[in-house]
Amino acid sequence: MEAADRAGVRISEELAVLGIDDLSVAGLGRIGLSSIRQPHERIAELAASALFDSIKEALAARNLDALMVYGDEYRQENLRYVCNFWPIFERGACFIPRRGEPIFVGAPEGEHNAREMCACHKLFS
Repeated sequence: MEAADRAGVRISEELAVLGIDDLSVAGLGRIGLSSIRQPHERIAELAASALFDSIKEALAARNLDALMVYGDEYRQENLRYVCNFWPIFERGACFIPRRGEPIFVGAPEGEHNAREMCACHKLFS
């Protein structure tokens, strides 16, 4: 925006710019930026729910009772994909039953991070 302003482009009249994350820095420049606030937590919750539903459908189609996904510092992507937990120095597992809510089980030292990141509402350490 500042480069456009220096080039003589009239912001708002000739150039429309809109932010999408409602960052606090949007209003700090000489030229203010309109920004849209995204409901990140709700979007993540809906995405996790859709993923869990898809896994449950696959379990039912194969007549399986549950899926267990294990992850540790060497296999981070496993848990990251199914429940948004990224183990760094700990281990964890996500149990996704065909019926009921997914459950995350992890080591006590990772409980704080799991509660902040994990898409599963049931957590055990």
